[in-house]
Amino acid sequence: YKLFSAIKENELSFRLFLRNYSELQNLLSTYEDLPTAINIVDEKNKNARLAIMEEITFLLHNYVSSAMSLVAHTRRFHKQIYKNKNPERIKEIQKEINKRFVNNETHQIVQGLRNYTLHRKLPIVGRAMSYNAFNREPELKAYYYINTESLLEWDGWKSLAKKKLKELKNQSIEDRLIENKSQNIPITQLISDHRKDGVSFY
Repeated sequence: YKLFSAIKENELSFRLFLRNYSELQNLLSTYEDLPTAINIVDEKNKNARLAIMEEITFLLHNYVSSAMSLVAHTRRFHKQIYKNKNPERIKEIQKEINKRFVNNETHQIVQGLRNYTLHRKLPIVGRAMSYNAFNREPELKAYYYINTESLLEWDGWKSLAKKKLKELKNQSIEDRLIENKSQNIPITQLISDHRKDGVSFY
């Protein structure tokens, strides 16, 4: 019964993580859809734009919080289940953690965002539209992002995350115009990459 209860508790944390991802991703998909994104640009929709960015900020906070709660809960769960009865299993799990997350810049950014929101403030969310005329088929896209410059005002970042944030901030004009790269962190890409790693490990 105790074992079953522990498994169900950890599953609940995992489902919370997935739910927060889905809520944020659904909102982003709705407002990054090109016709909707173009309509929102209209000056009469200024209040709607601000409300959308506020909601994205709230859901981003929920996502990074649930992600790092899942890390803590799963670590506790593994120790509770395996520490005395199968310590070799703990070593196997730690090897997977080292392989997947220790040198993973995406994981470090999400982990840093959790600590940033806890100790400093909510991140600054913005919206952008980019046009790449250098593609074979020119492409217009809309996306929401986390402002890199404001994140770098905080000195609590781990090394890989800090390096990535600095690379983004110092992106050359050629990279931005010709390669269509962003100086900021596109939220959709960040959470999609992070979720994939988390689900794979779980």
